[in-house]
Amino acid sequence: MLPPLIDIDNFKQAIEQGRLVITANQRLQAVIHDAWSTHCALTSTAWYTPRVFSIDNWINELWKELQDQNFSNISDNIVLDDHQVRFYWERAIKICDSDHDLKYANTAARTHKLLQKWLLTTDDIVDDSPSLSIFRKWQNTYKHLLKKNKSITPEDRINKIIDAYEVGSLSKELQINTYGFQSIPPLFEQLLTASSTSLHSVQSPSTNTNTKKIQVKDGDEELRAATSWATSQLLLQPNQRIGIIVPDLNNSIEKVARIMDESLHDQNHTAVVNISAGTSLLKTPIVSTAIDLIQCITSKSNLCEWLHILYSPHCLFDQLPLQILVNCELQLRNSRKSEFNLNDFCFALIPTDIDQEARTLLSPLIRLRDLRREIFPSKQTFTEWAQLFISTLADLGWPGKRSLDTLEYQQKESWQRLLSKFSSLDSLNTKIGITNAIRQLKQMANDVIFHPKTEEAPIQILGMLEGTGIKFDQLWITELDSHHFPPQSKLDSILPVNFQRQHFMPHSNPDRELFLAKQLISDFTNNSQTLVLSHASMSGDEKLFPSPLITDVYSSSLSELCYDMQPIPRRLNNCDQTHLFEDSAPPLSDQETIKIGTLMFKNQSACPFNAFAIHRLKSESLQESTIGLTALDRGSILHEVMFKLWKKWGNSNELLKLSDAVLQTDITDNITNTLYDWSAHHPILRGKIFSQLEQTRLEKLVWQWIVNEKTRPTFVINSLEAKKNLEVAGIKVAFRIDRIDEVDNKFLIIDYKSGSVKPTDWTGDRPRDPQLPLYVSALTPAVNGCAFAQLKTGNIKFFGLSDSGLIPYEKNHEDWSSLINKWHDSIDKLAREFATGHADVEIFHKSSFDFQTDLLPLNRWPEETLINKKLSALKDDL
Repeated sequence: MLPPLIDIDNFKQAIEQGRLVITANQRLQAVIHDAWSTHCALTSTAWYTPRVFSIDNWINELWKELQDQNFSNISDNIVLDDHQVRFYWERAIKICDSDHDLKYANTAARTHKLLQKWLLTTDDIVDDSPSLSIFRKWQNTYKHLLKKNKSITPEDRINKIIDAYEVGSLSKELQINTYGFQSIPPLFEQLLTASSTSLHSVQSPSTNTNTKKIQVKDGDEELRAATSWATSQLLLQPNQRIGIIVPDLNNSIEKVARIMDESLHDQNHTAVVNISAGTSLLKTPIVSTAIDLIQCITSKSNLCEWLHILYSPHCLFDQLPLQILVNCELQLRNSRKSEFNLNDFCFALIPTDIDQEARTLLSPLIRLRDLRREIFPSKQTFTEWAQLFISTLADLGWPGKRSLDTLEYQQKESWQRLLSKFSSLDSLNTKIGITNAIRQLKQMANDVIFHPKTEEAPIQILGMLEGTGIKFDQLWITELDSHHFPPQSKLDSILPVNFQRQHFMPHSNPDRELFLAKQLISDFTNNSQTLVLSHASMSGDEKLFPSPLITDVYSSSLSELCYDMQPIPRRLNNCDQTHLFEDSAPPLSDQETIKIGTLMFKNQSACPFNAFAIHRLKSESLQESTIGLTALDRGSILHEVMFKLWKKWGNSNELLKLSDAVLQTDITDNITNTLYDWSAHHPILRGKIFSQLEQTRLEKLVWQWIVNEKTRPTFVINSLEAKKNLEVAGIKVAFRIDRIDEVDNKFLIIDYKSGSVKPTDWTGDRPRDPQLPLYVSALTPAVNGCAFAQLKTGNIKFFGLSDSGLIPYEKNHEDWSSLINKWHDSIDKLAREFATGHADVEIFHKSSFDFQTDLLPLNRWPEETLINKKLSALKDDL
């Protein structure tokens, strides 16, 4: 049996005398109740519930008592919760400054609460600033709204309770015992003073016999050391309380949970672990699916949100065949839109040939699509929206067909409580639209912290303040470097700095923070038999030093405390979890229906396996949604513009006849028409600002290129976008040549490029970019040159080779016919490799390989050394 998390002897006398005990938080209230029950169960079968309350619960009890008395000073008063307070601040800000973002509501609410807790007003502030002036204006409107709706803040409620004590409506306590408070705001001090004749702070006597500190490399090693140590200590003595304090737990809960689980797994141990920091309810699977379902069917949502509900097990889509879901995802991705409405989603999910069973299953979704305007009115009360959300989710099969597990059931209960709180906003006497309703619901879900209920846990992982006052057999505190402890000042963003420091407001005074930090260390020392204090020596490239508060503590070594700690989880070091086979790809067969173009040769040249994966396994990365145009889009638009211009002009003589004004008109009109055509499938081009920016960019680029073309010898366009076919080593290749010019009865291939290019990409046995060499090899009669037309801002030029200087600034080269023969051989070699199934994971062109990182999970290049070593060992064993 685990020992209690509190020493009940510290409270025994007060509880037996019926004295009131007030704790800093509900955790301490709960552990004192549990410890008292354990103590009483040893000698009794029944006992009175002790008068132990967290300060918030105590205030609630006092308010209920005044309501039962029908206390005149509180009649008709509605006490707002945090969500209602924020809503009032949003309304106040909107009334005063409609241009201000409503996100300032949280900031304003925090500042107002701070002033009330410190018994201050803005009238007490001598200094002034633009932000303070704005806040005063918002605050006046906020107070007017409260008065108009007979509402008060939680801090106003405390003042009314104090008034009740002063007039005798509430009886004073003979003594109040406080526990676990690092500091008490003046408003709470005033309440405690008004409610009792005597205040007593309960202090834990020290039980510490062993305190030491250690230095670790970084934060990850620190967490791994703490969790490994905790697991080892639990194995030595299962019936003990072990704690790990992580100051930044709220921001690292997922990493902490993962590392703790790995440490238990490494030492072949299972144990219940309680992590005090919860997860935002909005991030839990059940609730996030509910809110995304509501949001997606009522407004435009991004691809990530649609995919979340598409693959969620908590709605009717989970009952569809996987292929339907995959087809829907691919259609959404390939549309390249950044946002989708319900019509877009239904078009992708419900093709005309979908089977009747799936169509029947999706009938509630179809109904919502067709009757959305009738189902969702323009404005409603919060309760009406909550009821509509409940019925809509039920229609969409939420929370899923299968039975919920314990954790999911707890999340569903939290969602129901959230909707109840959402409905309580009706006390604000207002109606809102669907967009505002969803925004409020999401904000409320984000603010609610979901804490899974766990059984008794020997290992407790807590934040710094949550761990105060709790008794441990073994305790490890992390992040005690000088950068993090004592905590740095964290000032309110509205109130003047001097004002905050003058009144000792939270986190404003370094001396005060130092005093509180010393108190924390003292409290942890008193409440632990063994205490380990750790700090990292590095954070990225920054060197860290131990906190000055632990410099005098005895230093220990990591190996002494964590003799069995693994730098990485053991399972990641175990390469025997997979079977390795050395095999080769089969030769290309006639049954394989694959289209082969010039890209295959480039991929085979860079890395044979990647070419095999892309062209034979048909592996490709998923299309990501984009807001603007991709580099590929811009290149395609440029190709289309150049095609249309040269189709109109036909030769250089026609170009030279044009005046600058006519030439500019041709270019401008051509680009305008092309962008208009593209806007049908790229909504971003329908926007005036973006389309004008793209128009201006293209006009400048094309003008510079045409000016460059004017300097060339006379030429005639022989062909544009000519389709060609070629058979190499039995492989049929199809491609399209951008342009072929005829210059003095000689032919020059031109390919437009909007990126950087260089002729060296054509050299060697394995050309990095064999596109133009392939074109040259394919054409009969033979051409006399080939060139890339580089249309890149700031670098407009031709790059290429020919047999007679057909290209401006052409460099000397070897005999043209010999070069063609070499190209033919290299193209033939690459084709034969591909056809015979040569698919080694071998990198010939690193820069090209680096553009295919999406294939790393398939080609496993990062594991090459390990795999080859293992294969070699397998061969030696044969």
